[in-house]
Amino acid sequence: MSESLERNFEEIAEDMVHLLERLRSMEQVQQELAGRIERIGEQVSAEMTTTRRTLNAMRRDLLEENKAQATRHAFAAIVPVLDSMRALLDGFHSEEDTKFTAQLRAVISALSTLLQGLGYEHFDAAVGEPFDPTRMECLGFADGEPAIVLDAVRPGYRA
Repeated sequence: MSESLERNFEEIAEDMVHLLERLRSMEQVQQELAGRIERIGEQVSAEMTTTRRTLNAMRRDLLEENKAQATRHAFAAIVPVLDSMRALLDGFHSEEDTKFTAQLRAVISALSTLLQGLGYEHFDAAVGEPFDPTRMECLGFADGEPAIVLDAVRPGYRA
């Protein structure tokens, strides 16, 4: 009986050694999986940070584009009114209509200031200066020296 008991203990000991080896192997696999999960989490976090930065940059660009578009629309709405008011002012005799012309000048000044606030600078093309197609618009041609401003119909604006 003692031999049989001894054999049983040896078998139990071998089984326990085998179980401990399997347990160690499973712990190693678990550690490897935990490491992989941690690396994947870091990658996802880095990708989310990059995506967040990209989205924020796109959002800023879109807001800037919307702001620029709104500014262009405001400019396009204000300039014809301002040009009409200047033409109206040129048609009045300042001695006879001083109160009205003063009020008209105040409105013209306010609209001009508004355009400046939007980033547009008023300029007048001078007769006789070289024509600059980057800042001037040609409305027609006449006899005279080529590429020279012959008449200024309305003022220009620089953005």
